[in-house]
Amino acid sequence: MQNPAGPCGARPRIGIPVRLTSYSDPDPRVGEANALFDYIVALVRDGGGDPVLLTAAEEPGELDGVVLPGGGDLDPRLYGEEPGSACYDVNRDQDSLDLDVARQAIAAGVPVLGICRGISC
Repeated sequence: MQNPAGPCGARPRIGIPVRLTSYSDPDPRVGEANALFDYIVALVRDGGGDPVLLTAAEEPGELDGVVLPGGGDLDPRLYGEEPGSACYDVNRDQDSLDLDVARQAIAAGVPVLGICRGISC
């Protein structure tokens, strides 16, 4: 495998918003949320990145990329709809964190990879 480190040996800093949903009630569509999030962090690390766990939108210039992991559904009210019966694990705090991170990264031209719900942001 190639070493993705930069010219000075620095690993790219990849921001990943933490999951704010209670892990005691896992999303039945994806299994144990904590394990899935940990797996994504491990994949970034194993791929040569330096995962930066975000609890707030970090200055995007400090990051080389952002991964928006999956999880519960975005609140449909954010796009003018009411939640339906299939809507699961809505968390407005998670929506706010993920959307803030996505907006700042996009505005700064930082690459973003959205997984599942993350592609909706």
